[in-house]
Amino acid sequence: MINRLVPLALVLFAPFIVNAMAFHIFLEHTGLPIAAVFLLLELYLAWQYRRYFVSVLTVKATAGNN
Repeated sequence: MINRLVPLALVLFAPFIVNAMAFHIFLEHTGLPIAAVFLLLELYLAWQYRRYFVSVLTVKATAGNN
């Protein structure tokens, strides 16, 4: 299963990483370097797998009469 669900894992881990960054920036500065490393890894992997996120970020919905 390695390498099959990486985009899903990136989407699921993103809120935790944002929360960790905010916590360490505003409350406890000691863990900021580790949180920053995880943020950089998340951004790097998101960039490498960006083609899988295109369909999520594309607007396809049209307004209709239902």
